[in-house]
Amino acid sequence: MTSFELMPKRENLRRDKFLLGLVLFCVACAITIIIPDLPTEVLDSPEQNYFRSLRSEGDDVDSKRAIALISFGEAAAKSTLAERAVLSIRRRGEFDGKVVLITDAPEERYDGVFDENVIVMQSKDEDMKIGYFYDEAMKYKRYKTLIPQYFDSEPDLDEIEHIYYMDIDMMMGAPFQSLVNGLDEKYGTESIPSDGNDKIFMFSDPLSATYVVNSGFIALDREKSRRCLESWRKEMDANPGFPKDQLSLNEVFEKSGEDENYGCEIVPMEHENYLRYTVNESFMLNMMDEEVYPNLIHIYNSCKAEKFSETSTELFVSDVLMLSEEEKAKHGYGKAVITPSKTDWESTQRRLPELAVEEEDDGHEDLTYFGA
Repeated sequence: MTSFELMPKRENLRRDKFLLGLVLFCVACAITIIIPDLPTEVLDSPEQNYFRSLRSEGDDVDSKRAIALISFGEAAAKSTLAERAVLSIRRRGEFDGKVVLITDAPEERYDGVFDENVIVMQSKDEDMKIGYFYDEAMKYKRYKTLIPQYFDSEPDLDEIEHIYYMDIDMMMGAPFQSLVNGLDEKYGTESIPSDGNDKIFMFSDPLSATYVVNSGFIALDREKSRRCLESWRKEMDANPGFPKDQLSLNEVFEKSGEDENYGCEIVPMEHENYLRYTVNESFMLNMMDEEVYPNLIHIYNSCKAEKFSETSTELFVSDVLMLSEEEKAKHGYGKAVITPSKTDWESTQRRLPELAVEEEDDGHEDLTYFGA
């Protein structure tokens, strides 16, 4: 066969290769367009990829701020509280920055669960003071005062200047940035003078006349809040019978007011529309009907949670987290977590009658925070 006879076949081969390449290119383009719209579960089943998908690629990651969470105890480890908190931070909170979870759970509990911007840190046993406090929950709450030290031990957190702590039974209902901006503008949470007292910022406690502030949310400056945290920790350790960390905060608040050289100032903040408590079931459902959530929502998981039906709680939490039906079925984040149990309220009163909470107008004792 001559070279002239081979030319048509060569041309056909070139044409076929070109058409095949064109088809593959079109298929690749179609996949690129379609895949982002597919449910995450179809693409990747691991939890880590699920949480990674919540973060918007290309967005500027906040490198100066971080959110801190603590999760302690067997009941918390068995629940999805930590996942729920992170999900709310990423979704409604629209925060892509560092989230730090300090926990005593086994390492495998959260291994591969979150995206790469969530750092899980194992607690140190020496920080817990096991068997020291009358109320066992206090050994966990002590870690709130050690957050900057844990940050210091992680090089990936070296750039962080401002830390925002929130209890894991809280959820974010609105953009984190609006919370940061509002609090700094009114209270100076991110502008503490370098030559003045250290400060910590907490919301006032609307449900108790006993406590000046509630420690469920704390705005911290990495350097200019340490003396306050140290003073708070010293009061905890000096009063092992205190059943709530707010009582130790009361001591710090009083002493700082009496001594101008105390070096610490606790700044109470008003709730406004930054924080709401699910004080009862109807209030919780009314909040959902408004379709506009505050920055922070506190969900009861014990004591008063017994008054809420699981159906209402699941409906509310699912709406805040914007869960799809697949997410509800697969992850269970909308379900009520940590089965409510009786507290050691009676034994605490027997040991420390002076700490008994005053009766409410309806004649029932206010058990709002004990065991929460």
